[in-house]
Amino acid sequence: MAELAVQDVVFALKHFHIDVDSKLRRRIEWSLGSGNYVWGEKNLKEELSNFILRRSRLNYSKLSDISLDDFLCEKYISFSQYRQYAKTLNASYCTPSIISTENLNSLDIDSNYLHYAKQISNLEEVIGELRNLGLSHIQCKMILGLGTKSYEKLKKRIQEQKKFEVSRPGRSEEDAWSFAKHIISDISVQKFTNLHVPPLTILETHQGIGDATFIYHKYGHVLGFENHHDSHEVFSQRVQKSGFFCNAREFYLKRFSSASLNSESLVFVNEEAISCTQGLKIVYEQGINFDVIDIDPWATSKPYFQDALSVIADQGLLMLTVGDQHPWPRSEMQGWENFGIDLFNIVLSEQTRQEWRRSWFFLRRACAWYMQSAAKQSICLLPIVLMRNFEPWSLRGDFSYGVTGIDRIYFLAKRAVSSEHIERVLQYWLEPLPFFNEMMVRTEVNTFVGPSGPVNFMSFSDDIWPEIKLLWPLYQNWLASTAKDVKLRWDCVEVTKSEEARSDLQKAIERAKKDKLAKSFDLADGWLKEL
Repeated sequence: MAELAVQDVVFALKHFHIDVDSKLRRRIEWSLGSGNYVWGEKNLKEELSNFILRRSRLNYSKLSDISLDDFLCEKYISFSQYRQYAKTLNASYCTPSIISTENLNSLDIDSNYLHYAKQISNLEEVIGELRNLGLSHIQCKMILGLGTKSYEKLKKRIQEQKKFEVSRPGRSEEDAWSFAKHIISDISVQKFTNLHVPPLTILETHQGIGDATFIYHKYGHVLGFENHHDSHEVFSQRVQKSGFFCNAREFYLKRFSSASLNSESLVFVNEEAISCTQGLKIVYEQGINFDVIDIDPWATSKPYFQDALSVIADQGLLMLTVGDQHPWPRSEMQGWENFGIDLFNIVLSEQTRQEWRRSWFFLRRACAWYMQSAAKQSICLLPIVLMRNFEPWSLRGDFSYGVTGIDRIYFLAKRAVSSEHIERVLQYWLEPLPFFNEMMVRTEVNTFVGPSGPVNFMSFSDDIWPEIKLLWPLYQNWLASTAKDVKLRWDCVEVTKSEEARSDLQKAIERAKKDKLAKSFDLADGWLKEL
């Protein structure tokens, strides 16, 4: 992965409407070890001694109390060199009292130069974004201008908040793109039931607290994996209360009867938290296949893809997350490398990269990679929708810093007699990626050999948000008002207006996208029938 640059941090801070002035930019440079001097030990000791003397002997006003980080940054003393020198103080028996580590640590207070952190209401989110970039906690503390005590208090608050978020049962629809993702998944599974006699068997590789599970349960029996203990416990409680709980042991050992499978749908729950890798191994060894598989980690789906293919039914629906470019912009090049494209930032100019972003080239390349990888296992994957929820480069009115959701690709899948048959189909669905010896999915399938039609590309900001923009605030207000009321959210006790708002949101998305999804299903299914 490329080394973190100053502009990566600047981009992340601007996402939170933080004004990066010259002082803050210099602090970022210092935290990354850029633009500092190499001090001799004698000179460094002298500078630190003078700093401590000024702070201890003079009765400075509060405005004059610059912090240790302020001083180090101002003097271009790298933190790594300071820390190395501090270690020698701890090891020395003859350390003068004026320059002891105790005195230095007492000056590690909040910055007198950087005040913005104290004015940010969502400081926890800022730290989360900086940490996603790969910054250490020490670097985050430096950039925010916080002393050790203040930062440790903040870290503790974040940890408590994480515990609350994990234990909070309810819908994961706090942002509009997540809501839209669930509706598109709902429509896709519903449409798939036209090709398959229900009830379906559905697998979730990353179940969380079960928000998608309660959607999929309408169409069949659901099994899922979740390796986070707290999330699994909350999910188990929710399902047990719902009345369609069944121990996953019965599913693995195939102790349920055909009559039970054809009756009311069940959600099979593991007794303990289990990782996706462990779970996929179990169902594979038991010879269990699934009609629908949802691979939904926050990041890339690649580590789970091959194992998921091994347990998909002869004709199935595969839904997967494409989070390979998170966090942006540092991971953009890494995302391309994940799908076989090296030197993306070197070979292409910034103008060309911008054109590729607008033209869906990354998602089209990822889609082709999954299709070609599946073909090697004699499985034909054809996309029914490429859903783009991640557009950090697309700045517009309601999203001044772009949309930062997670992309998704929905495939119809079918096992074939040989990979050669699949390769012939892929010739009509894929085309070369410019400048590189790799393929990407076409925008339109146009041939006399099989069905023709456009491939379904769905942008949240362009295609979905305009349809729900006016309806979203009412539902969002309900989400905000019930965020801390676990029982209300868990029991799904919604006031009439919020229930109507949710229903109106779903209908708006369905009106706008259901017909287009139906056509893309027909296009993919028509080609799969040729196999």
